[in-house]
Amino acid sequence: MLGDVPFSVVVIDTPSVKQFVFGTDPLAEIRGASAILDELNQSDTEQVLREHLTRFGGRVDKVYANGGSGQFIIRNCEPKQIHEALAVLARVYREKTGGEVRLATGIAGYDRADSYRQAVRLAHFRMRAHREMATPCRTVNLLPFIKECESASHLPASRMMQWGGETTKSLSDACRLKRDSARVSRRFGVWYSWMQSLAKAGPWPDEAQWDKLRCDDFAIIGKASERSGYIGLVYADGNAMGRLVQELDAAETCQSFSDLVDSSIRNACFHALEAVLKSEVDAIRRSVASGLRPKPVPADILLLGGDDLMVVLPADRALSFALTISEHFERLTQEAIAKQSGACRKFFQDRLKDRGLTISCGVAVGRANYPFYLLLNLAEELLQNAKRAGHAARQKEDLYAMPSFLDFHVVAGAASHELKHVREDDYFTETKQSRTLRPLSHGQLLALQQAVAQLRSVRFPRSKLHDLFEAALDPSPSGAEHRLREIFSRCRDTERQPERWSLWQAVAQMSPRHDVSNFPWLDQADKRITPIADLVEAYDLFPSKEEA
Repeated sequence: MLGDVPFSVVVIDTPSVKQFVFGTDPLAEIRGASAILDELNQSDTEQVLREHLTRFGGRVDKVYANGGSGQFIIRNCEPKQIHEALAVLARVYREKTGGEVRLATGIAGYDRADSYRQAVRLAHFRMRAHREMATPCRTVNLLPFIKECESASHLPASRMMQWGGETTKSLSDACRLKRDSARVSRRFGVWYSWMQSLAKAGPWPDEAQWDKLRCDDFAIIGKASERSGYIGLVYADGNAMGRLVQELDAAETCQSFSDLVDSSIRNACFHALEAVLKSEVDAIRRSVASGLRPKPVPADILLLGGDDLMVVLPADRALSFALTISEHFERLTQEAIAKQSGACRKFFQDRLKDRGLTISCGVAVGRANYPFYLLLNLAEELLQNAKRAGHAARQKEDLYAMPSFLDFHVVAGAASHELKHVREDDYFTETKQSRTLRPLSHGQLLALQQAVAQLRSVRFPRSKLHDLFEAALDPSPSGAEHRLREIFSRCRDTERQPERWSLWQAVAQMSPRHDVSNFPWLDQADKRITPIADLVEAYDLFPSKEEA
């Protein structure tokens, strides 16, 4: 691929992409924005560059393009010609996103294969400079005759539009384009790919019906949860990816790395969704077989590209999904790395030692009508907590393999508070007697799943669960211990209703040594922690019957 000179490395990024995709609450606009981004990444970017540069005898080789960023190797073109092509590409991005997404780019030339790494660093430096000096995003002109967009108030409204049963709204060009894209996104994007995957595995509706299998809003997804009206937002991201990317020493290695990560996260997502939604998927297959109209799938993929993933699904499937996708992603990347050869195989072998890559997850649970941007902010905080915990738990000498961790939080009310303050003030995480084990390692999440199953097997009374949760968060450690032991003593302990035994076993599940001699405390490093709050909050976050 690097035979002729001159050639250049071109890197692109869309720093405003999250604002574009998630700067609004309606599900239709979020998934429409995601479809627009996916089409720009997977098709338009490479196509525009090729169409412009091949006229000058240039050659464009894609290294990767996903998640709002990309890298290309361009041969036999002058910098001026490449800059002209990037200007055309930037215009395409503006037109397809209503002016809301801007493009940051960087170019660096090189003439020796062993200077690839230095060229990439220089291109990224120039891209960062471009991003910092770029024109800021638009805001609404506050003159009285300018109307704000009712979905994205930082943009000016340009026309009236109606969606489904909504009242007519004043929307910006960007929001209109998102909604238009949501109507036809069955032809492109991750939803289409997932539908293809399901169609290969058994009876499935015709392609023309795939868009009707998507929910119109979050409320429909929330209704499918055992805790009715609650949704779970799962935000996953790869571990130690940045360190590996910085050490990629050849375009071929970079391309292999990008392809295996992108395909693994995509396949792991599809597998995990099908697993946790097995009853709904099976119902759709039965409907097709009997000629009935199937119900929509109560989940949606909001973002999937590179090593980023964001999925919304019923609250009671959220933790099972996170558990399944982390297991599957690690296994798939391990298998993909084993199939590499030559310099690519050596690169991964030297750093990962036959291991797979891992991901961390943040799971935010709230009512379907809770402002989405607040739920997203919470999921991002939880993800960062999980990543910090994984970094702290890794082996000191191992720079590349980081264990999977997950953090979750349930927002029950309408108020919004910073997670850091909630954990410190209510869960006392900065004291020697913390009231939560979160963030949880993969093993701890499995143990939590088993512990919840233990409680649910005896239909542990919800009134006692409520009492346990309040007692666990008592400001005084001795008060919390006294109250929890008192509630424990009031639990029934009959053959038909072994509540006390089940609570004891559930807490024991969360202890590495199954030692609950200091009930309700578990010893962990230099702390005494009670998992009671974790058990209560996770009680409704696993299906009552685990999907096969």
